[in-house]
Amino acid sequence: MGWVPIEFANTFTRYGSPVAHLVREDGWAIGLRLTSVTATVSGAGWAIAQIQRQGRKPLSRRANPQLRTLAFSHTLANENEPWGDTVTLEMKNLLDLADSGQKVRLINVTDDVETRGWWWPAVSANIVDRWPDQSAKRVELSWTLLESVDERPKIARIPPPPPPPPPPAAAAAPPQGQGDYVVVKGDSLWRIAARFLGDGGRWPEIFDLNQSRLNLAPAEMYRGLLTVWIYPGQVMQIPAR
Repeated sequence: MGWVPIEFANTFTRYGSPVAHLVREDGWAIGLRLTSVTATVSGAGWAIAQIQRQGRKPLSRRANPQLRTLAFSHTLANENEPWGDTVTLEMKNLLDLADSGQKVRLINVTDDVETRGWWWPAVSANIVDRWPDQSAKRVELSWTLLESVDERPKIARIPPPPPPPPPPAAAAAPPQGQGDYVVVKGDSLWRIAARFLGDGGRWPEIFDLNQSRLNLAPAEMYRGLLTVWIYPGQVMQIPAR
C-alpha cells in the first residue's frame, strides 16, 4: 500500500471500516493498517512560570499555552503472504515520511485530536517477526508527534529615519544702502557687520538701527565679551556700507 491522493483516502478500509491514515502537506495520504492501537495525548493546559522570592514561596503564573504531543503505536503485519515484502515497503514509506520533514494531518487515529491542525512526526520501527527470507513479517511502529504552530511572529518594522532638516536659506547680500537680512543660527552682530559692512567693529551701527524696532536689549558682558542677544528669524536692517 503506497501513497495516494487525499481524494482517494477513503479507500483505506479494513473489515469495512475506515483505516487511520496520514495526510502530507502536498495532499497525499497513506493508510495505517492497524491491529491493537494505543494513543496518548499530552500537553493540554498552560506552562506555569515561577518567580522566586527569598524566604517565601515562589509566585506562580501562566506563561503560555503548551504545545500538545500525540503518541500512538500500531502494527504492520503480513500473515498471509509468505516470502513477501509488503510490510517492508510500507515500513519504508512511513520511515521516509518522518525523514522528509513534512508535517502531517491525522485521520481516524483518535476521536477528535487529529482534526486540529498539523503535526511534526517522528517514528521508530521494531521488527518483531520475519519470514525465512528475512523480509519483515510483523513490525511495531511507535509514533511521537509534536503540534505544529506556524504563525509568523509580528516583527515591528524599524521606522525610517526622519528626513534631514532643510538647509538654511542662503543669506543674500543686501543691496548697497538700506536692506534686510534674516538672522540664522550662529549669527552675531559682529559677524553680520563683518559680512555686509566689511568691518565687524561696525556692529553698533546695526544695533542702533534695529534696537527700537526689534526691542533689542542693551549690550551686556557675557563670558568676557560685550554681547547683544539676537535670535534666528529676526529681520535686521543693514545700514549703508
